[in-house]
Amino acid sequence: MDKATKKVPLIFFVIVLHLALSSPLYSHGASAQSLEPFNIVNDAEIEVDLSAEEDGLIRLRGNFTNTREESLQNLEFRFDLRHAVFHSAKVGNENVTGTLQPADRYTILRLTTQQPIESQESKIVEIELSSSVLEENVGLGDNGTLELYQMIYYLRPVNEYRNLTFLLALRRHAILVSEQTTPLFPKPDANYTDGTSMGFTWKIERIFPSQERVFIVKFGVPVTIRMGSSDSVYWPLFLLLAGFGGATAVLILQRIPEFIRSFQPQVYSVNGSTKHEEQILRLIAKKDGTCPQRVIYEELDLSQSMVSMILTGLEERGVVKRFKEGRENIVHLIENP
Repeated sequence: MDKATKKVPLIFFVIVLHLALSSPLYSHGASAQSLEPFNIVNDAEIEVDLSAEEDGLIRLRGNFTNTREESLQNLEFRFDLRHAVFHSAKVGNENVTGTLQPADRYTILRLTTQQPIESQESKIVEIELSSSVLEENVGLGDNGTLELYQMIYYLRPVNEYRNLTFLLALRRHAILVSEQTTPLFPKPDANYTDGTSMGFTWKIERIFPSQERVFIVKFGVPVTIRMGSSDSVYWPLFLLLAGFGGATAVLILQRIPEFIRSFQPQVYSVNGSTKHEEQILRLIAKKDGTCPQRVIYEELDLSQSMVSMILTGLEERGVVKRFKEGRENIVHLIENP
């Protein structure tokens, strides 16, 4: 074998090695030993908030480090959403512009800074987006009382995330769907509630570009709350107020005759069968129909026992009514029908 023939395998090996080293799988794979370092987001926090009345919100915050040798003015972040709306972003103390570049099943957000981030320099990055495709309505539950939803959020970053916290806040009044075998995936590290809405937290120590995490939550919202429009969360309160208003109207209508009579002169029966009965009835009528029993025997100069006996007879005939007020008897003259 001549020298030229011996060089062919060596040249072939060099070409294969060069292609392998320049392959994107090698330079952007899950291994931390890649030749071209990834930019790093330390103490990253991604919050998905579904409690807003309109579209859900996505907030990302973290300490972005430029690990490359050259400075950066364009920062890229991947969101696995087919549709998103950019709201705001800050890099350090600078409010920056953002451009969304939709792809097949995801969106790339590119932030452009006025001040470049130098090599090995770190700055806090804050991003806020919204999206109408964070959750999917999958119909009604078996008993028809719950409107069912599912939220599936994929995380496939283009930067390396370290100490990542993923937070999810569900719709107000949402409940986990117990009829689903796995309403939460993976199992959250923590959960919380403020009485009307639930939230969950997951912790991820490290995730590299090309790696993937998925978060799945299946929940339901009572139909009586979701019916109509976004304002229908107040529907039960509206029904309660309507019922209260109706009951109040009925009570007012029932009391109208009594209210009218209060402005009319009262007519009492003052015809007693005896002289003393007639005196007592006239005195009570003079006192606007109500009088302490003590006043009767004091003003008419009658004994207490006689007044008590006369009032007992009048009460039995339905002419007066006595009731206690503290330790004193009050006599009320019954109005003529």
